[in-house]
Amino acid sequence: MADEIKVVQQWDDMEIRHEKEKVSSITLRYNIIGTDSATEADEALMENSPESIGNGDNELKRNSVTVTKASNSSFEGVIEYNKPDKEEKEEVEEDGSGISYTYSFDTSGGTQHVTQSYQTLGSFAAQGSTAPNHNGAIGVTDGDITGCDIIVPQLTFTASKSMKGIIAPSYIRQLASLTGKINMNAFMGFGEGELLFEGATANQNFSDEGPHFDLTLKFRASPTMHNIQIGNITVTQKRGWDYLWVQYIEQEDTDSKNTKKFPIAAYVEAVYQEENFSSLII
Repeated sequence: MADEIKVVQQWDDMEIRHEKEKVSSITLRYNIIGTDSATEADEALMENSPESIGNGDNELKRNSVTVTKASNSSFEGVIEYNKPDKEEKEEVEEDGSGISYTYSFDTSGGTQHVTQSYQTLGSFAAQGSTAPNHNGAIGVTDGDITGCDIIVPQLTFTASKSMKGIIAPSYIRQLASLTGKINMNAFMGFGEGELLFEGATANQNFSDEGPHFDLTLKFRASPTMHNIQIGNITVTQKRGWDYLWVQYIEQEDTDSKNTKKFPIAAYVEAVYQEENFSSLII
Protein backbone atom coordinates (compact mmCIF):
# COMPACT_ATOMS: atom_id res chain seq x y z
CA MET A 1 0.00 0.00 0.00
CA ALA A 2 2.79 2.43 0.92
CA ASP A 3 4.21 2.24 -2.63
CA GLU A 4 0.84 3.15 -4.19
CA ILE A 5 -0.43 5.84 -1.84
CA LYS A 6 1.30 9.23 -1.59
CA VAL A 7 1.02 11.41 1.51
CA VAL A 8 2.03 15.04 0.83
CA GLN A 9 2.06 17.72 3.52
CA GLN A 10 0.48 21.09 2.66
CA TRP A 11 3.35 23.31 3.82
CA ASP A 12 1.45 26.54 3.20
CA ASP A 13 -1.50 25.53 5.43
CA MET A 14 -0.09 25.04 8.94
CA GLU A 15 -1.94 26.35 12.01
CA ILE A 16 -0.03 27.22 15.20
CA ARG A 17 -1.75 28.23 18.46
CA HIS A 18 -0.14 29.80 21.52
CA GLU A 19 -1.00 29.92 25.19
CA LYS A 20 0.98 32.14 27.55
CA GLU A 21 3.62 32.82 24.84
CA LYS A 22 4.20 29.10 24.26
CA VAL A 23 3.00 26.90 21.41
CA SER A 24 0.08 24.85 22.70
CA SER A 25 -0.98 23.06 19.51
CA ILE A 26 -0.10 22.68 15.83
CA THR A 27 -2.42 21.51 13.05
CA LEU A 28 -0.90 19.94 9.93
CA ARG A 29 -2.79 19.18 6.72
CA TYR A 30 -1.96 16.50 4.18
CA ASN A 31 -3.06 15.37 0.72
CA ILE A 32 -3.45 11.58 0.52
CA ILE A 33 -3.42 10.46 -3.10
CA GLY A 34 -3.89 7.06 -4.73
CA THR A 35 -6.74 5.30 -2.91
CA ASP A 36 -10.53 5.36 -2.66
CA SER A 37 -10.52 3.70 0.77
CA ALA A 38 -10.77 5.86 3.88
CA THR A 39 -9.20 3.05 5.94
CA GLU A 40 -6.15 2.85 3.66
CA ALA A 41 -5.88 6.64 3.60
CA ASP A 42 -5.96 6.75 7.41
CA GLU A 43 -3.30 4.01 7.69
CA ALA A 44 -1.05 5.78 5.15
CA LEU A 45 -1.42 9.09 7.01
CA MET A 46 -0.51 7.48 10.35
CA GLU A 47 2.54 5.80 8.78
CA ASN A 48 3.80 8.98 7.10
CA SER A 49 3.24 11.60 9.81
CA PRO A 50 5.27 12.18 12.97
CA GLU A 51 3.95 10.90 16.29
CA SER A 52 5.29 14.02 17.98
CA ILE A 53 6.79 17.42 17.14
CA GLY A 54 9.55 18.99 19.21
CA ASN A 55 10.97 17.57 22.41
CA GLY A 56 11.24 18.23 26.12
CA ASP A 57 8.94 20.97 27.41
CA ASN A 58 8.14 21.95 23.81
CA GLU A 59 6.92 18.51 22.75
CA LEU A 60 3.52 18.20 21.07
CA LYS A 61 2.00 14.76 20.52
CA ARG A 62 -0.32 13.58 17.77
CA ASN A 63 -3.77 13.84 19.31
CA SER A 64 -6.59 13.87 16.75
CA VAL A 65 -6.57 12.58 13.16
CA THR A 66 -9.31 13.33 10.61
CA VAL A 67 -9.50 11.93 7.07
CA THR A 68 -11.99 13.47 4.61
CA LYS A 69 -12.65 12.34 1.02
CA ALA A 70 -11.57 14.96 -1.53
CA SER A 71 -12.09 13.05 -4.83
CA ASN A 72 -12.52 9.51 -6.13
CA SER A 73 -8.87 8.72 -5.43
CA SER A 74 -7.75 11.26 -2.83
CA PHE A 75 -8.38 12.37 0.74
CA GLU A 76 -7.47 15.32 2.92
CA GLY A 77 -5.92 14.50 6.28
CA VAL A 78 -5.83 16.84 9.28
CA ILE A 79 -3.69 16.08 12.34
CA GLU A 80 -3.71 18.12 15.54
CA TYR A 81 -0.72 17.98 17.88
CA ASN A 82 -1.19 18.98 21.52
CA LYS A 83 0.78 19.10 24.73
CA PRO A 84 0.84 15.60 26.31
CA ASP A 85 -0.49 15.20 29.82
CA LYS A 86 2.08 14.78 32.56
CA GLU A 87 1.91 10.97 32.84
CA GLU A 88 2.16 10.45 29.07
CA LYS A 89 5.07 12.89 28.82
CA GLU A 90 7.03 11.07 31.55
CA GLU A 91 6.48 7.72 29.79
CA VAL A 92 7.90 9.04 26.52
CA GLU A 93 10.93 10.47 28.27
CA GLU A 94 11.62 7.18 30.02
CA ASP A 95 11.54 4.88 27.01
CA GLY A 96 13.04 7.41 24.56
CA SER A 97 10.54 6.53 21.82
CA GLY A 98 9.92 10.12 20.70
CA ILE A 99 10.83 11.25 17.18
CA SER A 100 11.57 14.94 16.65
CA TYR A 101 11.25 16.99 13.46
CA THR A 102 12.69 20.41 12.63
CA TYR A 103 12.04 22.60 9.58
CA SER A 104 13.85 25.78 8.58
CA PHE A 105 13.52 27.94 5.48
CA ASP A 106 14.95 30.99 3.72
CA THR A 107 13.07 33.06 1.13
CA SER A 108 15.92 35.47 0.35
CA GLY A 109 15.58 34.67 -3.37
CA GLY A 110 18.16 33.79 -6.00
CA THR A 111 20.13 35.67 -8.65
CA GLN A 112 19.27 35.16 -12.31
CA HIS A 113 20.91 36.66 -15.41
CA VAL A 114 18.31 37.91 -17.90
CA THR A 115 18.68 39.35 -21.39
CA GLN A 116 15.05 40.33 -21.87
CA SER A 117 12.86 42.77 -19.89
CA TYR A 118 9.15 42.45 -19.20
CA GLN A 119 8.59 45.96 -20.55
CA THR A 120 10.67 48.84 -21.96
CA LEU A 121 9.51 51.89 -20.02
CA GLY A 122 11.42 54.44 -22.07
CA SER A 123 14.02 54.91 -24.82
CA PHE A 124 16.01 58.09 -25.42
CA ALA A 125 18.28 59.17 -28.27
CA ALA A 126 20.50 62.10 -29.15
CA GLN A 127 18.88 65.09 -30.82
CA GLY A 128 18.04 64.30 -34.42
CA SER A 129 18.27 60.53 -33.86
CA THR A 130 15.76 57.78 -33.04
CA ALA A 131 16.52 55.06 -30.48
CA PRO A 132 16.29 51.57 -32.03
CA ASN A 133 13.48 49.34 -30.80
CA HIS A 134 15.20 46.23 -29.35
CA ASN A 135 11.92 44.56 -28.34
CA GLY A 136 12.94 44.31 -24.67
CA ALA A 137 16.52 43.08 -25.17
CA ILE A 138 18.79 44.48 -22.43
CA GLY A 139 22.27 45.93 -22.93
CA VAL A 140 22.48 45.63 -26.71
CA THR A 141 25.94 46.33 -28.11
CA ASP A 142 27.60 45.47 -31.41
CA GLY A 143 27.12 41.74 -31.78
CA ASP A 144 26.13 41.09 -28.16
CA ILE A 145 23.34 41.36 -25.58
CA THR A 146 24.87 41.81 -22.12
CA GLY A 147 21.68 41.59 -20.01
CA CYS A 148 21.63 42.12 -16.24
CA ASP A 149 21.33 40.19 -12.96
CA ILE A 150 18.05 40.28 -11.04
CA ILE A 151 16.63 38.74 -7.85
CA VAL A 152 13.97 36.10 -8.53
CA PRO A 153 11.67 34.18 -6.15
CA GLN A 154 13.46 31.22 -4.64
CA LEU A 155 12.98 29.22 -1.45
CA THR A 156 15.60 27.14 0.33
CA PHE A 157 14.59 24.91 3.21
CA THR A 158 15.75 21.94 5.25
CA ALA A 159 13.78 19.13 6.86
CA SER A 160 15.52 17.47 9.81
CA LYS A 161 14.57 14.30 11.64
CA SER A 162 15.99 12.63 14.74
CA MET A 163 15.07 9.02 15.45
CA LYS A 164 16.26 5.73 16.86
CA GLY A 165 17.97 3.17 14.64
CA ILE A 166 20.75 2.86 12.09
CA ILE A 167 20.72 4.48 8.65
CA ALA A 168 20.67 1.73 6.02
CA PRO A 169 23.50 1.86 3.44
CA SER A 170 20.89 1.46 0.69
CA TYR A 171 19.16 4.65 1.88
CA ILE A 172 22.49 6.52 1.91
CA ARG A 173 23.09 5.47 -1.70
CA GLN A 174 19.55 6.57 -2.57
CA LEU A 175 20.20 10.02 -1.09
CA ALA A 176 23.39 10.34 -3.13
CA SER A 177 21.69 9.29 -6.37
CA LEU A 178 18.83 11.79 -5.89
CA THR A 179 21.14 14.75 -5.22
CA GLY A 180 20.94 17.28 -8.05
CA LYS A 181 17.61 15.90 -9.28
CA ILE A 182 14.19 17.57 -9.50
CA ASN A 183 10.80 16.11 -8.58
CA MET A 184 8.93 14.35 -11.38
CA ASN A 185 5.70 14.38 -9.34
CA ALA A 186 4.11 16.75 -6.84
CA PHE A 187 6.07 16.51 -3.57
CA MET A 188 5.75 18.30 -0.23
CA GLY A 189 3.26 20.74 -1.73
CA PHE A 190 5.44 21.68 -4.74
CA GLY A 191 4.48 21.03 -8.36
CA GLU A 192 6.39 18.94 -10.89
CA GLY A 193 9.85 20.32 -11.64
CA GLU A 194 9.77 22.97 -8.88
CA LEU A 195 11.85 21.23 -6.20
CA LEU A 196 15.60 20.60 -6.44
CA PHE A 197 17.15 18.16 -3.94
CA GLU A 198 20.55 19.51 -2.89
CA GLY A 199 21.57 16.53 -0.77
CA ALA A 200 21.56 15.44 2.85
CA THR A 201 23.70 15.46 5.97
CA ALA A 202 23.47 12.96 8.81
CA ASN A 203 25.07 11.95 12.10
CA GLN A 204 24.92 8.35 13.29
CA ASN A 205 25.28 8.09 17.07
CA PHE A 206 25.64 5.17 19.45
CA SER A 207 24.99 5.38 23.17
CA ASP A 208 23.92 3.23 26.12
CA GLU A 209 20.33 3.82 25.03
CA GLY A 210 21.05 2.34 21.60
CA PRO A 211 21.77 3.73 18.12
CA HIS A 212 20.08 6.88 16.88
CA PHE A 213 20.68 9.36 14.07
CA ASP A 214 20.01 12.93 12.98
CA LEU A 215 19.16 13.45 9.29
CA THR A 216 18.77 16.74 7.40
CA LEU A 217 17.42 16.94 3.84
CA LYS A 218 18.20 20.10 1.83
CA PHE A 219 15.90 21.50 -0.86
CA ARG A 220 15.70 24.53 -3.15
CA ALA A 221 12.36 25.54 -4.69
CA SER A 222 11.59 27.71 -7.72
CA PRO A 223 8.07 28.41 -9.02
CA THR A 224 6.64 27.46 -12.41
CA MET A 225 6.04 30.48 -14.67
CA HIS A 226 3.34 30.84 -17.34
CA ASN A 227 2.85 33.09 -20.37
CA ILE A 228 6.29 34.71 -20.35
CA GLN A 229 6.39 37.48 -22.95
CA ILE A 230 9.62 37.92 -24.96
CA GLY A 231 9.08 40.49 -27.72
CA ASN A 232 6.30 38.99 -29.81
CA ILE A 233 6.93 35.49 -28.42
CA THR A 234 4.82 33.94 -25.63
CA VAL A 235 6.40 31.09 -23.66
CA THR A 236 3.38 29.23 -22.30
CA GLN A 237 5.20 27.48 -19.43
CA LYS A 238 8.61 27.16 -17.81
CA ARG A 239 8.86 24.87 -14.80
CA GLY A 240 10.90 26.09 -11.85
CA TRP A 241 14.24 24.49 -12.74
CA ASP A 242 13.96 24.44 -16.53
CA TYR A 243 16.29 26.82 -18.44
CA LEU A 244 14.89 29.46 -20.81
CA TRP A 245 17.03 31.03 -23.52
CA VAL A 246 16.32 33.28 -26.49
CA GLN A 247 17.67 33.33 -30.05
CA TYR A 248 18.14 36.75 -31.66
CA ILE A 249 18.79 37.92 -35.21
CA GLU A 250 19.99 41.28 -36.49
CA GLN A 251 17.62 43.33 -38.62
CA GLU A 252 17.33 46.93 -39.66
CA ASP A 253 15.13 49.22 -37.58
CA THR A 254 13.18 51.30 -40.09
CA ASP A 255 12.68 54.19 -37.65
CA SER A 256 16.26 54.66 -36.47
CA LYS A 257 17.95 53.25 -39.60
CA ASN A 258 20.20 51.20 -37.27
CA THR A 259 20.68 47.48 -36.87
CA LYS A 260 18.84 45.96 -33.90
CA LYS A 261 18.62 42.61 -32.16
CA PHE A 262 15.26 40.92 -32.64
CA PRO A 263 14.07 37.77 -30.75
CA ILE A 264 12.91 35.11 -33.21
CA ALA A 265 12.62 32.05 -30.95
CA ALA A 266 12.62 31.01 -27.29
CA TYR A 267 13.58 27.59 -25.96
CA VAL A 268 12.79 25.87 -22.66
CA GLU A 269 15.43 23.25 -21.81
CA ALA A 270 15.33 20.49 -19.19
CA VAL A 271 18.78 20.73 -17.58
CA TYR A 272 18.07 18.61 -14.47
CA GLN A 273 17.08 14.95 -14.50
CA GLU A 274 13.73 14.08 -12.90
CA GLU A 275 13.24 11.46 -10.20
CA ASN A 276 10.52 10.24 -7.86
CA PHE A 277 11.22 11.81 -4.44
CA SER A 278 8.93 9.47 -2.49
CA SER A 279 11.93 7.34 -1.49
CA LEU A 280 13.31 10.30 0.50
CA ILE A 281 10.63 9.71 3.13
CA ILE A 282 11.69 7.43 5.99
